[in-house]
Amino acid sequence: MNAGISSILRLSAAFLRIDKRRKVSTCNMNWSEIQNSWPQISGLVQSQWPKITAGDLQTINGDRSVLADTLKKNYALQDAEVESSIAAFEKDCRRPGAVK
Repeated sequence: MNAGISSILRLSAAFLRIDKRRKVSTCNMNWSEIQNSWPQISGLVQSQWPKITAGDLQTINGDRSVLADTLKKNYALQDAEVESSIAAFEKDCRRPGAVK
C-alpha cells in the first residue's frame, strides 16, 4: 500500500473515532439540555402529552424518570412504549446543530 493511501486510511479512522464520540456526547447531553431548559420545554411536553397537568409538570421538573412514571399513569403505557415516546420527543427537541 502506498504512503498516500495509508495516510488517508489513518485520517479516516481518526475522524470516525471523533465522530462516534461526538454522537455519544450529544445523545448523553440531550436530556440534560431539556432538563436545564425545563421552564421553556414544559409547554412542549404538555402539547405532546395533553393529559399531563400543570401540577404534573411541576412535579416532573425535568426529571426523565418522573416523566416516564407520569406517562405510564396518565396514558396506561408499558415501559417500552413510554421509552419510545420519550425518545421521539428528545429527538424532536434537539438543539439546532445537534447530531440526530
